[in-house]
Amino acid sequence: SDILDGCCGSGGFLIEAMALMTSQVKQRNDLSNVEKNGIIKIVKNNHLFGVEANPEIASVARMNMYLHGDGGSNIYSTDCLDKEILIEEGENQERKRDTEQLKDLLIEQEKTFDIILTNPPFSMKYSKGDQNENRILSSYEIGKLGDSIKSNILFIERYGDLLKEAGQLVTIIDDSLLNSINDRKYLKYLREKYIIKQIISLPFNTFKNAGTSTKTSILFLRKKTTPDEQQPDIFMSICNNIPFTRYNKSCSLSNVCSN
Repeated sequence: SDILDGCCGSGGFLIEAMALMTSQVKQRNDLSNVEKNGIIKIVKNNHLFGVEANPEIASVARMNMYLHGDGGSNIYSTDCLDKEILIEEGENQERKRDTEQLKDLLIEQEKTFDIILTNPPFSMKYSKGDQNENRILSSYEIGKLGDSIKSNILFIERYGDLLKEAGQLVTIIDDSLLNSINDRKYLKYLREKYIIKQIISLPFNTFKNAGTSTKTSILFLRKKTTPDEQQPDIFMSICNNIPFTRYNKSCSLSNVCSN
């Protein structure tokens, strides 16, 4: 499977995905050690992709991936929400290179992904009052629904473009998308494009280490195969507690979900 995180931060989701995929290969009894090592190398080099707008954090992600055995370094420092993937004026050589490589991957090669794991920023917005942000908004169907739109809502459409047919999206979302009357137009768009498989409500303290108590949920979505595909029953659950380490840091998302 090809896996993407379009706002990968320091690479945590990709590292968890890499660990899970390599573990599954190692558990296969029908493969020799040489075959296992070959498959694991292919997974690490060719099937994990990340995009991070902040170049310093992108560098941290590359280092984290390298330290966990990733040999591909498919981490790009640019704005994943820019569908045109343009090089902005004043960008340094490293960011220009990343933008050009991502443009070749997503536009020229038309790369799409089986699974997207992501935790987009909650507070960032794109406004039609800003020239560059308006350029980006004008390329979105969702962009017609408001003058200022949160990036985590824009990512719902962006990831739909980047998913293969019936591809899966696991994302953390601000609960306003699910509960706010003003945001129902965005929820309507989501339901037109995706099948909602699961909603797991997270407690207020989930992201306390990031300095926010925003109420969030995990959405498990699948891209619709046809526009008239009907929504089945949705699995819904409430997570009342998030485990923290003795250093007061929250455990990984995979540990949270397993509990």
